[in-house]
Amino acid sequence: RPGLPLRLPRFLLQQRCRPPTPPYSPPPSTWVPGVQPLLAEGVLLTALGWTSLPFGLGLVLATIFGAALGTLVGSNRTMDRAFGPSLEFLRVLPAASLVPLAALILGYTMQMKLAVVVLPATWPILLSCRSARRSMSSVLLDVPKTLALSRRDRVRQVLAPAPTPAVPLGTRVAGPLPLTTAPPP
Repeated sequence: RPGLPLRLPRFLLQQRCRPPTPPYSPPPSTWVPGVQPLLAEGVLLTALGWTSLPFGLGLVLATIFGAALGTLVGSNRTMDRAFGPSLEFLRVLPAASLVPLAALILGYTMQMKLAVVVLPATWPILLSCRSARRSMSSVLLDVPKTLALSRRDRVRQVLAPAPTPAVPLGTRVAGPLPLTTAPPP
């Protein structure tokens, strides 16, 4: 290998000069022995379950609310212009800043955990569906009129399927937010 003579002295220098223990986390060799007592007592799986519940339920609720509200706001130009600046402002609000406020107002309950998880995760989905609905072609919107479809068929066959690619996109962006804001059990 051509770069090995250059990398070898650097590697040796790093091995010689590194601190004996990492300052912020334990060395990987202590991870498994540290987790084994938590598994034996059943504490780890219980805590994992209580953290996963608000994460999963919150992401499902955020997807439903975000898709419905985003499609609704994106379909009406007046609502889009009225709520657009507020939505953009709330999008950049740090998710962690909601935890103390929600704990103060709602108490430390499952409703508070869901509120803290759902609110930040809703914005990426809402904004993605809003922009997908706004960018629908006018030709696509004229197709139901040309085919004389009923209002129900228009929604079911044209309006609902058109922004559906935006839902997984928004959910993919929103996925890490509930995990980082989910309060401990």
